[in-house]
Amino acid sequence: MSAFMCTPETIYAISDYLFNLKTLFELKSLGIISKEPLSVERFDLFKLLYDLNKKALDKRYEDRADELVGYEPEAGFKQARKKYGDQEAFISEHLLFFKMECFLYQCEEDCMENESLLKYLTTQQAELAASIVRSSKEYQDISVDEWN
Repeated sequence: MSAFMCTPETIYAISDYLFNLKTLFELKSLGIISKEPLSVERFDLFKLLYDLNKKALDKRYEDRADELVGYEPEAGFKQARKKYGDQEAFISEHLLFFKMECFLYQCEEDCMENESLLKYLTTQQAELAASIVRSSKEYQDISVDEWN
């Protein structure tokens, strides 16, 4: 399997999706973040995801990983922030799911399977998929008679 560093925009979109109190408290309770949830900033989540992606590259390519990254986290965050501005990264759930799927694929080296953040993101992706299905016209058009 090959791996690459996801774009700053992809990492930013996922970190933006995770930037809410419910998720921050979950990340704290799982020991994934050490800061108190109310003091976490967007960059903290961006850096957490960046580090996970980089760790997978380090495991896969060892001595070549640094040359494959292409950007430092601060510069990547600024680049994505410039694109999205100071507001949330408003993208569709479908595009977010696609970005998350790509990100997770890049981080799924065999040696990474015990990473708490990777497990958590996989759960979040499943919840996002369920939300996409529930909001679809086909799902909403199912009649009560078809429930059983």
